[in-house]
Amino acid sequence: MLILVAYIPLELLIAQPSPIFKSWPRYILFLLLLINVSPLLDSNILRSYRKNIFKVTMYACVFLGVGSFFARFLGINFMVIDDEFVAYGTGLFGGLTTHSMMLGPIAGIAACYLASRAYRSKRKVDWLWVVMALGAVMFSASRSALMAAIAGIIVTVYRQSGSASKFVQIGIVTFVIAASTFSLWGSALDNVIEKNGGAGALNIDSREAMWEERWKEFEESPIYGVGFCAAAHRGGYGIDVKTGRIESGSSWIIIFSMLGIVGACIIVPIFFKAFMTAYQSKTELSAIACGVLSLFFIHMFAEGYIFAGGSLLSFMLWLTVGVAFDCKYKSAS
Repeated sequence: MLILVAYIPLELLIAQPSPIFKSWPRYILFLLLLINVSPLLDSNILRSYRKNIFKVTMYACVFLGVGSFFARFLGINFMVIDDEFVAYGTGLFGGLTTHSMMLGPIAGIAACYLASRAYRSKRKVDWLWVVMALGAVMFSASRSALMAAIAGIIVTVYRQSGSASKFVQIGIVTFVIAASTFSLWGSALDNVIEKNGGAGALNIDSREAMWEERWKEFEESPIYGVGFCAAAHRGGYGIDVKTGRIESGSSWIIIFSMLGIVGACIIVPIFFKAFMTAYQSKTELSAIACGVLSLFFIHMFAEGYIFAGGSLLSFMLWLTVGVAFDCKYKSAS
């Protein structure tokens, strides 16, 4: 983490990105985020702080996720809808959040946390809360969030079960119940299928242009990138020249395009070590940390918030990384 914090200003001095992107102020904001929730700083007090904030964040996700499920049927929708979304026709439900793309991952995180609690409690009724949170993900019509949520739940339950046989039993029961009740909940997938352009191959037209733009930037400067929170060209696709904001389309790609191979060699091991530390631990939050990290790792393919210091999802990502690293300090034995 210290190497990452030291590398970014050095990389900015070398890359010299355009001032319109406000790379230095964005770096300061990102640094403040890392100081507060990531494993950059470490002590008993800070570990307790991260644990408590993580729990509060999980409760908030449950409230927003499950609450949005009920909001769907009560006609409550706080999403700010502009002309672009009206023209698109889908993804118009944000529930208790201001955007459907925010509701999806938040409800997915809630589903992972609730799955962990349901497995511990052994009460079948608790799985209904998981279903409601997943329902909210489907209502958001976010394909990436749905895939990420399912993966996060699978990893959480597998890590919680402790054995492949128990996990397989749970998987079989879940599949049978889901298949037999599909007629009751299948309509929740209508918006997801419509957004995908039908039930055929995965449609990534909305992301492909941004991915290509970021990949071209990586090819232009593969070693150290084009600059933190910056792009190579002012008029590139997904760039707001007034605010300097970049719609990147993928957190994984911008690691390479903005910070280059050097940056990737710093960040990717941080994520890998965070996941493995939580996976090998048997602490209170280890299973849910693995599940939420899995969710983020998949969702990051479609959304570029990894360096956005003011983003709630970036906050939750780096907080989870911090909690995952903290799992090594306590043993269940």
